Amino acid sequence: MKRFSKAIAIGSIFLAATAVNATLAMADPVYELAIITPAPNAGPNIYRIDVASGQVSQVVGNNFVTIKDPQALPPGSYHLHWISSGDAKSYWLYRFDTQTGRTWFFTTVWTEYTPAK
Repeated sequence: MKRFSKAIAIGSIFLAATAVNATLAMADPVYELAIITPAPNAGPNIYRIDVASGQVSQVVGNNFVTIKDPQALPPGSYHLHWISSGDAKSYWLYRFDTQTGRTWFFTTVWTEYTPAK
């Protein structure tokens, strides 16, 4: 009986640890990385986004450099999407908030698209 109780206790601990790890693994990411295909004879363009705040940084040299927004963003669930041209000489980068549908286009600054009415 004592052996059976120990087996149940060990099984319970294992089950609890598995549930905790599964919950952590299913949690939304804090950051996402966008690596845009490089142009011929160039390195890739790398961007990192804070999913909750929408803050985007770009790799310049060995550092992430923050891309400033013209106005503060509300908390949301932000993601980066990009499209490369067929010849990989240019690309278009977009930031999208999945909670509100707000969308921005990046050139040297973020420009928000006017929402549909």
